[in-house]
Amino acid sequence: MEKSLDLTRIVSQAQQGREESLEVLVTRVRPRVMVYLYRMTLDYHLAQDLTQETMLTLIKSLQFLRTDSDSSLWAWIYRTALGKGQHHFQKQARRRRSRQTTVDQDALDQLAAHASRDGLDQAQRHELIEAMCASLETLKLTYRHVLVLRCFEQLSFAEIARVLGAGSELRMRLLFLRAKRALERQLRHRGFGRQYFLSGLTVFATITALRTRSAAAVPLVTTEVTSAGAVATAIGALMAPCGVVALIIVALTLMVGAVVVPGSSTRIATVTEVLPLVAPSRVIGLYDPDGGEWERLIRLANRPSLRVPLDPDTIVSDPNADFFLILPEGHWIEFGFAGPLVDGPGPDIEYYCQTVEKLPSVFLTDGGTQTHRLPGGTRELREGWAYGVRLDLVQCECPFTPTAVRIEGVGPPTQWEPITLINLKARVIPERN
Repeated sequence: MEKSLDLTRIVSQAQQGREESLEVLVTRVRPRVMVYLYRMTLDYHLAQDLTQETMLTLIKSLQFLRTDSDSSLWAWIYRTALGKGQHHFQKQARRRRSRQTTVDQDALDQLAAHASRDGLDQAQRHELIEAMCASLETLKLTYRHVLVLRCFEQLSFAEIARVLGAGSELRMRLLFLRAKRALERQLRHRGFGRQYFLSGLTVFATITALRTRSAAAVPLVTTEVTSAGAVATAIGALMAPCGVVALIIVALTLMVGAVVVPGSSTRIATVTEVLPLVAPSRVIGLYDPDGGEWERLIRLANRPSLRVPLDPDTIVSDPNADFFLILPEGHWIEFGFAGPLVDGPGPDIEYYCQTVEKLPSVFLTDGGTQTHRLPGGTRELREGWAYGVRLDLVQCECPFTPTAVRIEGVGPPTQWEPITLINLKARVIPERN
């Protein structure tokens, strides 16, 4: 990763209205986002479109962006790009997609012309690249995510956990180990044994960088980078449908998670004036480990309810409508607000959810990598089928200034649960121009 760009300084200057800084920011971020999305989607033209969407979101969100390091900024950028990709695949989930991945011959010729230490001739390299593309395409989206972030973007496992918003560092190590083994199996089925694993990653990284004209984005893929670590490897070797192993994993995950919890907190700002609860201004991120399509529930009188596709951005663009978003366990959606959340008289966050035994999990976030889980809140039954849920931030201690709210689903993806009405509102101090 490029550690010396000092993008946080450039972001700060762009937020002050310096157009030249905005141009520098876009110039430096776009190529890296493009090659990341190309490696993720395996579709060059789709990656171009998603890169454009990501850059527009970055520009629109710039005034609300709060980051204190290049690492946290890139985590936000990757999460935004990831959300764009997931959103596309959710839309396409019910359509049969033909393979879009092709090996660019010009890029292949450039690769062949480069001095190489892999010991492969041009024909072998071509076959290995084809095998890598086909193998990666068969992997689950979550596996592809963690492989790209670790092997090509070379993020630490802690950084990957922040990007994916999906648990502890140990959990990411285990996910990477499963993804690595899945890719090795796919390569082996195509005639390339384990000894070709590093070479395959290297030539794939090189040719995707050349294809996107991002020559600087060619990482050195080493054995160390592709190692999940001794603890994760040991757990992976013991993986079986066994309750004891599951308990060990849970215990270790909790232990690792406890290490990364911030050691100090600050109380959320309090206001005495009655500020209105407002709707979110944007969707910051989405996480769908199944790679499916987001759906909403439509209740019909005297007839079964319908499940139909839903564009999550509609929730923000039409904040007064009731959108029952089907939100299974492990899936989340994060909304940003036009200012920091504060504690005022009465409840500070409100939303509605379908009648369920468990309430969705609610997190305050900084719109980037930091999260803080809130208690469940109080709920009141409305109309016999939905709960109004209220949360009060009184005396709430949080290690950062929250500007966003994440809601994570609970329970299996059945007809009636879990379903969350994201008619979300919160008390914020509007940003002053």
